Amino acid sequence: MKYFCLVFILATQAFGVELKGVASSLDGSKPLYTEIHSITLGENGLNKKIETKYFKPGGKQFAQMISDFAKSSTIPDVKFTDSRFEKIEELNFDESTKSVTFNTAQGQKKSAPKTFKVTGDMAAGQGFDNFVKINFDQLKNATVPLSFGVLSQMDFYSFKGYKKNDVDKNVIQFGIELSSFFLRMLMSELVLEYDTQTKQILSFKGLSNLLSDDGNTQNVLIKYQVVPSGSTP
Repeated sequence: MKYFCLVFILATQAFGVELKGVASSLDGSKPLYTEIHSITLGENGLNKKIETKYFKPGGKQFAQMISDFAKSSTIPDVKFTDSRFEKIEELNFDESTKSVTFNTAQGQKKSAPKTFKVTGDMAAGQGFDNFVKINFDQLKNATVPLSFGVLSQMDFYSFKGYKKNDVDKNVIQFGIELSSFFLRMLMSELVLEYDTQTKQILSFKGLSNLLSDDGNTQNVLIKYQVVPSGSTP
């Protein structure tokens, strides 16, 4: 019985991980914020739930995101709050109608909800990481279409993912860019590096899901590392 309990405890702990991401300016010279992701993994290695807290360089928390993948591996139920702007962004997946709905509120002002029918190539919010893991082998050999939901814009956009480079035998680099030529003029591609063995994200370069303190969009470089559970920035 003691042996069984020990195995059960170890197995349970094996499916939890804490990931720390340090975001800086693109050249790495200016620290911007830190992300702490408390992740529950399924037996298939995909994210089941992610609780993320965002901190300023001084350690003060200013935002939080909770993503629940109980209904879909790539389109989670999401609630994002940013105390700097009194902003709440939500995404909800309706299994009965196979649709997703965006809701946004800032202070007392609420935007009209926007609903979209779900298609097979959709991902949204933090479901992006599961999308990469699910399509990992295909991304290594071909271009993969993606309809990606952006909470702040309450909309889906057409992207395409592909392999950019083999950094070394353990690290692969993917590029994710907008399919529209005109939209590509407004936003550069996203560049991500993953561990080829564990499929763990190592770095992200591109447009942040967070606004800067003055309310503008910002491009960032985020470097990730797995840390012991309970760590703080």
